[in-house]
Amino acid sequence: MRKCLFVMALLVVIGTAVPSVGQFVSTEHTNPTSVKAVLQNPVDDMWVTLRGHILKKISHDKYIFADSTGQITIDVDDKYFPYGTPINPTTLVEITGEIDKEFMSSPEVDVKKIIVVSPAGTNTSPPSGFQESK
Repeated sequence: MRKCLFVMALLVVIGTAVPSVGQFVSTEHTNPTSVKAVLQNPVDDMWVTLRGHILKKISHDKYIFADSTGQITIDVDDKYFPYGTPINPTTLVEITGEIDKEFMSSPEVDVKKIIVVSPAGTNTSPPSGFQESK
């Protein structure tokens, strides 16, 4: 009987000593959702989702992306472009990727996902002030 009470008391102590499973979620710091917010406070390796237009290609995997708040360079591997869907400056896209901030350089977004929100030829237009080079 004493052993049984001792074992039950021990189980109660062990059961209540296990830390609860949970995770703190801060409401103070949210991921930026605009180019302006990324440029104002670039945090290396932070994930972002931005909606806007891919304006032009500047090198092999580098492009200029813009929303209504500004422009930023993005790095997109060919495998992340949607297969069979043409993308031009009038195509509204949503990009998801990590901010890449190197010392003494402008931040970029290393894109890992592109979703076409509104295909080319619909009523979306690139941000004002953009002139497509010929």
